[in-house]
Amino acid sequence: MLEINFLPASFYKAQQRRRQAWRHGFVIAMVGICVIGYGLWGGQGVYSLRREVEQLEAEVAMSRVLVTEVENLNRQRQRYMQQLSLERELVTPVMQSQVLSTISGLMPAPMALREIMMVCDSPRPITAAEQAKVAKQGKNNKPEPKAIPVIHVQMEGLSPSDAELADFVDVMSQHPLFSDVKMDYSRVRDTGRILAHEFRLEVKVRLDRDYRPAREAPRASLEEVAHVY
Repeated sequence: MLEINFLPASFYKAQQRRRQAWRHGFVIAMVGICVIGYGLWGGQGVYSLRREVEQLEAEVAMSRVLVTEVENLNRQRQRYMQQLSLERELVTPVMQSQVLSTISGLMPAPMALREIMMVCDSPRPITAAEQAKVAKQGKNNKPEPKAIPVIHVQMEGLSPSDAELADFVDVMSQHPLFSDVKMDYSRVRDTGRILAHEFRLEVKVRLDRDYRPAREAPRASLEEVAHVY
């Protein structure tokens, strides 16, 4: 059978151009969709990165605050340690009231004190020049021995007899808190109303002792009252 095509050639050319335009539009649409999708995914990625950066900045700021607080605490600790060291150098380990309490506990009941005087060597902190001298000597050189401060105690009183006075001197000589017990004099004194032995004693209390009062017994115990450290 013979077919006759009455369509002009321009129709086919227009149809071919429409197909090409549709293909180009489809390709452009797909490219646009891909670009939009990539933009959305990239935006989410950038947002997540920004959040991570903000979190890291917050952690860094908190770390800086913690470091500042630690530095302040270290400076405060050093200041307290210096104050504590200064107090330990200036405050005597044995108080004069403790010495007086111990003496009253050791003294026999018939005896009485008329006067007591206590003079303490004033402790002083180590100066910067002394610290520099010690540091200059080095670790190998032995440091110079320090003089131990003492409390000089001088007491005057009355005793009914030499026996009580001798017991008092003996118990004080054995007591770990006292050292260098010395009797200056003991003489009979007659006031007309009483006959007693007047005495004067001198003792020393070394300040390298740790005062520990006895828990029991009305008289001070000879054990665990003062210890050398």
